[in-house]
Amino acid sequence: MIIDRAVTPELEASKILAENDSVPVLFNNLNGQKAIGNLWSRRERICRALNVDQAQLIENMASAMEKPSDPLKREKAPFMENRIEKFDLRDLAIPKYHPHDGGRYLTSAVVIGEFDGIRNLSFHRMKILDDRRLAIRLIPRDLLTMHRKAMEDKKELPIAIAIGLCPTILLPAAMSVEFSIDELRIANTLRKLCLDQEVHVAVAGNGITVPAYAEFVLEGRITADVSDEGPFVDVTRTVDFVRKQPIVEIDAINHREDAIMQLLLPGYAEHRILMGMPREPVILSALRKILPKGACVYLTGGGCGWLHGVIAITPQHVDDAKKVGIVALEAHRSMKSVVIVDEDIDIYNPSEVEWAIATRFQPHRDLTVLENCRGSSLDPSAGETTSKMIIDATIKGTNKDPFKKAEL
Repeated sequence: MIIDRAVTPELEASKILAENDSVPVLFNNLNGQKAIGNLWSRRERICRALNVDQAQLIENMASAMEKPSDPLKREKAPFMENRIEKFDLRDLAIPKYHPHDGGRYLTSAVVIGEFDGIRNLSFHRMKILDDRRLAIRLIPRDLLTMHRKAMEDKKELPIAIAIGLCPTILLPAAMSVEFSIDELRIANTLRKLCLDQEVHVAVAGNGITVPAYAEFVLEGRITADVSDEGPFVDVTRTVDFVRKQPIVEIDAINHREDAIMQLLLPGYAEHRILMGMPREPVILSALRKILPKGACVYLTGGGCGWLHGVIAITPQHVDDAKKVGIVALEAHRSMKSVVIVDEDIDIYNPSEVEWAIATRFQPHRDLTVLENCRGSSLDPSAGETTSKMIIDATIKGTNKDPFKKAEL
């Protein structure tokens, strides 16, 4: 869908995106600039772009985590076509998405930090404070660790903010891997596995290595100063509260000629996919340590791409499903419910998963509840801890015929 008329950044763009949740929408005049949203709002679209099916994509992501490789360095890059040092962030095509939000938010941005020889890519929401400052939400992961180390050395943490990236970079940026593992190297292997191509990178003006084909690259620093961040409607479409968070000061904006701002509507399909899909290979890698055969993993749309999962396996022993469930819940600790099914069930089809529960599951025998677990701060029903459940909807016994669908 193409919108040629002028669209304001105050809620108007988000209403259009929400009404067309699975359809890419190109705004030719959002706050006077081009922007696109819902671009990766369907898994099938990502798979077509990368020339793989869904199961193969998750396999490739898991393999890329295990064997990262160096991207291809370039001296010049498309994002270097324009450099601006006098700017106002409020002039960019960055919307206020929800009436509850505390302001206009960057939501699709990948923040790249480098400190002590370690590079990290990660998604962070950022609220525009004024012409040159943003409030960044930092959770207890790698970028926060880097920032704290920089603060201990009485330094600001230099970062680059890349906007408008392909899925081979977006997906690794949302993975949860060890601190020393470079997501940009995971991205390079993923792109090679899917497309037989390499990720191209170049050095921004502040010395940070960034994807060469980003639409925008903002150079900045995470400072010691803090500001209110929030409220913000997150992936569960519930309102996250206000916190004191670090302030980012932007020093320069680089962008391609006729650059397109990438939008990400919080709480809708694209947000769920880009947040949840990268956790699936993390779970799969953990399962490979206990399963003699492969598995398929899916974090469901109804579970916000975050809280509920389905895993298909080929059980070898009576307790395999429970073991798989426990390992999966440990690998992705925000998940609170996981359904284990046989490989004949299409895990991407909620009706088939429910059919498996209806015909292969008995609560007194096949339900495992775990108490007092660490959960997700995004789950409004959870307290300091949460309960979790494993639903074993696999076939029991050696005679499988009574449990199979009759075919015409």
